[in-house]
Amino acid sequence: MPRKKKQPAQDKSQPLIRDRITELIRLDPAELEEHPLNWRAHPEKQAAALAGVLEEVGLADAALVRKRDDGIFELIDGHLRKDLIAKYKDVKIPCLVLDVTENEAATLLITHDPIAEMATANRDRLDELMRDVAVGDQAVADLIEHLAMQHGVVELSEDEVVGDEVEVDKCYQVVAECEDETSQQELFERLEKEGYTCRLLTL
Repeated sequence: MPRKKKQPAQDKSQPLIRDRITELIRLDPAELEEHPLNWRAHPEKQAAALAGVLEEVGLADAALVRKRDDGIFELIDGHLRKDLIAKYKDVKIPCLVLDVTENEAATLLITHDPIAEMATANRDRLDELMRDVAVGDQAVADLIEHLAMQHGVVELSEDEVVGDEVEVDKCYQVVAECEDETSQQELFERLEKEGYTCRLLTL
């Protein structure tokens, strides 16, 4: 369990939420050092999907970095992006430089992605969004299809529907029973990291 630090008395002259972003700069991937405690592993499917978005859309997000006392820019978020961009010549990565301590950087490192993953899906809006999106990269298309299946938004094409019957591709599945919601989520995340296509079901 993480240690709880003592909260300092609130300085009434300071805003409740501090802006820790000092600047936006563009850095060569070689100028960025990976955080030594980066705990995220990036499977091939994720790398292929991000590479597809970079090819189809381009750079549309900034990495999070902090400048250490030794002058090195250390990544907090954007490790996979760095690895992919390094394969291209003369392409720099937009980076938000944060004025944070080592402990604050570690806090962001461990919470940044999980907070985003806590969001739930509005199925109607997701379905409408999927109808408006057209992609050419297969890995990106596979990601969107996986997202649809995960949240129960599955649209059958005309070729898949014959009369009143539905043609279903053969697939092989395993149903695992978990003790509670927490263990279910842990198993889901572990299998996802191993590259399996999973859905959460509560019966």
